[in-house]
Amino acid sequence: MSVLQAACSQKAEKVEVAPARNCGILPLVPLYDFRCRACAHEFEALVRGTDPPRCPECDATDLERLLSTFVSSTDDRRRAAAKDSRQRQIRGRRDQLVADAEYRKEHEH
Repeated sequence: MSVLQAACSQKAEKVEVAPARNCGILPLVPLYDFRCRACAHEFEALVRGTDPPRCPECDATDLERLLSTFVSSTDDRRRAAAKDSRQRQIRGRRDQLVADAEYRKEHEH
């Protein structure tokens, strides 16, 4: 069972749940992407209250908040992702065909 499932299975008063427009299954979590200005490490951090997040690599607090991937989605990005997915599927299929041909060649009597 995932942490999300475990959290959602608890009583409603203990779990802060997103409004109905999000199907009511996602807890509200302020999760942000950051880049450390000291070591250039990129990471996600859960930000609560007034405590600033720290870089997990160097423990610095001088961080740049980045746009999340889902926020910066554009038509061009979606097209590029679809093209990349198709190319990976074609390569995978081609590799499978070559492997099948080699297997048949080695195992023919």
